Amino acid sequence: MKAPSLTLKKMVNESTIQNLKRLQYLSEDQLAKLERTAIAHKRYSNIRFNIVFVDKKEVVVEVSQGRSLSENYADAEGLVRLTKEMIDNSMLSGRALRVGTKIYIKTDSDIVTTSWIKNKMSKVGMRAVDVEQYMSIDKSTLSLYLNGRRELTRKVKSDFFHRLRALILDDVYIGKEGSVYSVYRNGNSLQLSFV
Repeated sequence: MKAPSLTLKKMVNESTIQNLKRLQYLSEDQLAKLERTAIAHKRYSNIRFNIVFVDKKEVVVEVSQGRSLSENYADAEGLVRLTKEMIDNSMLSGRALRVGTKIYIKTDSDIVTTSWIKNKMSKVGMRAVDVEQYMSIDKSTLSLYLNGRRELTRKVKSDFFHRLRALILDDVYIGKEGSVYSVYRNGNSLQLSFV
């Protein structure tokens, strides 16, 4: 076997695919093809690959998807299919391909945006000063969030979601005459808002 080239060593060491070095039996072209495909999946769908184990009988790959700006999420079967398309039979050299998946599960706080916060504030009749006190946020920080000048991190979104959600019961109930109304909690008393 000839010595690997410098570019092959660099590709294996700096790969988008974790532990690509475990597939060193592949040709430089095959490794380059895997790398190009993995980069595209990472860029467009935040899908990552990890070569967990390789022996003479099997190749075990873990594929996972993180939060994606495109919000195009694959289920477990989709991730397996993508992996099998990427690592085709010609790359397995008679080995079986086993794929483990970690799918992305969208959290409730992912729905939180500045407009969501403003909507919830107006639903309850809260002003910015009320939110400042309720959430223990200083005035300038809240203003930056509400005006979209500061990014809502995942932690901040979660805080807003759970705090404002606790304040607003979004459940819809049917009244005696069939009228629909929402129940809001304001301090210790309940206010009924008829729709």
